[in-house]
Amino acid sequence: IAKKEKSTSSCPIPHCSTWDMARASRRSPGVMKQIALEEREGVIAAKDYKVGEHISVDQYVVKTPGRLYSGYGRESSDRRFHGGTIFNDAASGAIYVHNQVSLGGDETVMAKSTFESWLYDLAFAEVKQYH
Repeated sequence: IAKKEKSTSSCPIPHCSTWDMARASRRSPGVMKQIALEEREGVIAAKDYKVGEHISVDQYVVKTPGRLYSGYGRESSDRRFHGGTIFNDAASGAIYVHNQVSLGGDETVMAKSTFESWLYDLAFAEVKQYH
């Protein structure tokens, strides 16, 4: 095909997405790996915590609302899971995740209460300190 303009030779040829997927190859993500130092391993647990003495708490938010445990998935978007609270015990390494519809104070206090009863059922220990 003869070109009418000289500038058209520098234009990239458009490809369909299927062709691009077929020609794709694995690329290195450029992630730097770190090797754990043996002398620093278990630094938090090195303080000889007992179960329930040091609990780390964090919250997460999700953009796509999650489906509730009950029901058939017909809830409106504002009544679905939008995040939750993660509890981690430093001594035992136990992790508890509590999904929440909202990250307000009332549901977070309910999550805390549920975690405390779960930890007591799991290890017969009471929570002494949150971090």
